[in-house]
Amino acid sequence: MLPKLTWFHFKKIITLIVIANIVFLITTWRSYNVILHSNHTEIFLKNQLNLATENVVAVWYSSMILCLVAIMCSLCFFLDMERVHFSKTSKLVSYGWLILSLAFFTLSFDEMGSFHETIGESALFKSLEGSSSSGWGAFYVLIILVGVFMTLFSWLRLRKPLSAGVFMVLGIIFFLSNPIQENFEISSWQNSPNPAAWHRPVFYLLLEEGSEVFGTFCFFISTVIYYSYTIKKIQHKNVTVSAAKIKFTGTRILIAVLAGMVVLMVLIDVMVKRNVSTDVGIPKNWFPAVLAFIGSLCSFYIFLNSTKNRIAYLFLSILSLVISMYCGSDIYHVNFKKMGLAKHAIEILLCCAAAGIGFIFFMDANKMTNKICMALWVIAVALAFTLAKLYAAELLFLGFVFISVPLFQQLEEVGTMRTNAV
Repeated sequence: MLPKLTWFHFKKIITLIVIANIVFLITTWRSYNVILHSNHTEIFLKNQLNLATENVVAVWYSSMILCLVAIMCSLCFFLDMERVHFSKTSKLVSYGWLILSLAFFTLSFDEMGSFHETIGESALFKSLEGSSSSGWGAFYVLIILVGVFMTLFSWLRLRKPLSAGVFMVLGIIFFLSNPIQENFEISSWQNSPNPAAWHRPVFYLLLEEGSEVFGTFCFFISTVIYYSYTIKKIQHKNVTVSAAKIKFTGTRILIAVLAGMVVLMVLIDVMVKRNVSTDVGIPKNWFPAVLAFIGSLCSFYIFLNSTKNRIAYLFLSILSLVISMYCGSDIYHVNFKKMGLAKHAIEILLCCAAAGIGFIFFMDANKMTNKICMALWVIAVALAFTLAKLYAAELLFLGFVFISVPLFQQLEEVGTMRTNAV
């Protein structure tokens, strides 16, 4: 059963995203101006809200709102599959949502892993361009093709409501402007009287980062408008009839996605060595961060729609969000010199919170599978923040793989209750 989210449900999320975007742009500007006069600890703390720095809270935020757009694209796809009056051609077009979802998940991963900064120098893009020196031309062609596909999809699927298509096109314009801005900056640097002393103007920085976060915001608004508009057009009887099919499909997709993420993280762990530089993203941090973020969203949805253990689900949502941010910003790996005790206290608090929440759900679970999954989640979180910090990202990822099983089952129960209520 798909969540019956309307424009009213999204208002607060939209407001929070707008406020967060503005705050992060302001703090990025302030960090740019005062960072040179700070000590190491102050630089670290100020950088947490700097969109132009890697492995910080600001970049985690940027990655997660891209993930949010990917989730909305997936929901729009399932919503289209429930529209029984759709022709085969219309449903075929709806598979474009899955392509968009994959694209935004990839962008979310790239935002935290920083692959886009060196991808033009990779052997793959060099071979595509037939050049041994650079493959940036092939990369830009790929970006243009993605933009063309998104524009075509907007025309075919988002003409009703028109506002959804308009926001999608605005997002495309924002995103496609980024390579142009970067080329202009490179040209400014190369043509400056003294390239060695050239310093990136803060206006360029804010324009680039602002294009990214508000471009993502436009994509999110587009999917929200389409979802809210479409769900009103689906009759309750049609939703009830197709709920079992959607449930079965959702289970298979969950298994496939989790299996794919496990395989991909293993490959990343083996092939990508951690760089000690703070200017390089850490790809493996994305996996636990995004899974914990999705777990937070699911827990909050259950809190809003369930009548059992509501407070426990609220605390699970908050804890999952904190863990997602903690891991996505790489704070778990940083060794504070002046704040060591505070960091250890936070990690112990996270472990205690996980143990308390896990105990509640363990005692309440009817299935042994769910009890085992909750126990494994608690153990994984505890080990990640205490005895096995070297493998914290891997343990947290596995922990949220385990907890996704009882969470998904609870989502199905909530969906069943809403269907019966209709």
